[in-house]
Amino acid sequence: MNAHAEGLGATANDGTGPMTDASAYEADAIRYAILRKLASGMRHALVTELQTIQFSAELAARMQHGGANGPELATNLERMSDQVRAAIDSARSVIEWLRPDDNATTTVDEALQQCLRVAGDDWRLRGIEASTTVRTGGARVSRAALHDLLVTSLLALIDTHPGAIDIEVAAESADEDVVLHLRARSSERRSPFPSLTVYRSLTCEDVATMGRAHGVECSCAGDSVTLRLPAVPAAA
Repeated sequence: MNAHAEGLGATANDGTGPMTDASAYEADAIRYAILRKLASGMRHALVTELQTIQFSAELAARMQHGGANGPELATNLERMSDQVRAAIDSARSVIEWLRPDDNATTTVDEALQQCLRVAGDDWRLRGIEASTTVRTGGARVSRAALHDLLVTSLLALIDTHPGAIDIEVAAESADEDVVLHLRARSSERRSPFPSLTVYRSLTCEDVATMGRAHGVECSCAGDSVTLRLPAVPAAA
């Protein structure tokens, strides 16, 4: 394992050597900081789904009181069923963040959608935009490792590059691994709100610590982060 960190507001050690009890505590402290940062996004995701169900239920009640009981009411009830499933999926996603399953796997596409949805809840208001390119052929990796490292890297890039930025995320297969490259570039967009650091800033030292926690090779240099995760063989 080799994790180098230069720039991003910190200088980390090379990340070699076994995970110590102290390093494990550091990783848990980073996870706590991440949850503090993501709490508003998680809350917003859940509340949005539940409010949608509430509005549909109120509409269905008004339709019933108005005497409607035909196809229009049936369509609305079917829509509510889809909305309930979406709310359940959002709740499960939040639980996965709070209590990750170390044995679960995911594709990069799936993890990117989840991480960007939760971490990027307020990005539009802060002038932050992200673009993704995934060429991994559906390869699967540890979900806990990718969630931890991807979100830590995204938040570290944002915390150490205040203001409007573009974040590029590219993923590709390399031998038996999956490699992700993240890069932050300054943008001329204007943010309607000043830069804000929630709880504390994350740095490349935090990325390196998470890399050691999961046995994942990672490197940081100024405006970029590279993560190399082992692909998980498909179940027979």
